[in-house]
Amino acid sequence: MRLSLTATSLLAALALVGCGDDDDSRTPSGPPVASDDFCAEFVDAFCDRIAACNCSPTADAECRADLADTCGRADGILGSEARARIDAGKVTYDAAAAGALFARVRASTSCENPLLTLGWTFPDVLMFGGVFRGTAAPGAACTDTRSPIGGECANGICQETMGGGICIGLAGRGAACGMGMPFLCADTSAPFMGLDDPDILLRCNVATGATTGTCADLLANGATCEGSRDCASTICDGMVCSPQRADGADCFDDSECVSGFCEVTPDRGTCRPRTLAPVGAACTDSNACESDECRDGICVAGICGLYDPPDPPPAT
Repeated sequence: MRLSLTATSLLAALALVGCGDDDDSRTPSGPPVASDDFCAEFVDAFCDRIAACNCSPTADAECRADLADTCGRADGILGSEARARIDAGKVTYDAAAAGALFARVRASTSCENPLLTLGWTFPDVLMFGGVFRGTAAPGAACTDTRSPIGGECANGICQETMGGGICIGLAGRGAACGMGMPFLCADTSAPFMGLDDPDILLRCNVATGATTGTCADLLANGATCEGSRDCASTICDGMVCSPQRADGADCFDDSECVSGFCEVTPDRGTCRPRTLAPVGAACTDSNACESDECRDGICVAGICGLYDPPDPPPAT
């Protein structure tokens, strides 16, 4: 079963979190945050980090306007749809976990992408650090297929189907998987670094002729494969897992290249060397920056790009 969730959608959701220390023994504690206060606390905690990281003169104001809307609108992280799920008992809200999360954000001095600093696992991501916990078991019907965060599925996601939605649970190494089983193979203990990280998504190892198997690591180079999703290199060439491609080779995605950069043009994609500029250097594209964030022609800290600023006014 494939996950209808992109790394971009998770990144956008995690923009709401901010960043923190990944050592729980030094995690600061904070007072519980009632659900009615969640959005205001979230905006203050995260946007204070944006301001402290000197993103741009207008970044703090843009952050506050954007995230207030993102959190409180009908389909937001704690908008009317989320509140209805909580009131119906489909999702529980943990005020203590919210307080601990915001204390962690405020105590941080990092300006990096929170995907790399929180130390969260995949289940942590889906439960927003334990703030929201779904109650529906794998295989149960669900309706919130639009957002991966704070959904009604316990330790999993709501996968859209022809008949509505079904809860897909996360299954770790060695867990049962296979045809008709509502589980996604994933390492539930590794730090979450993105859905393109082979240490996160695993494969369902099913023997020929069988319908069920067990969750296992992606295949090494030289192993027989059925598709690119089976291979750690993300390349299945002639039913064999193949090494990543050298500079100058054709490509479709950054993950296929040894350099980690596939330069895509209207006609083709080509693996190219990637020389990354530090924060403060001039840039024309986010791919040119160590932080993966280019704003107004300058490489900025990773945290500066983790919200969606308002669209510029139309030209007159």
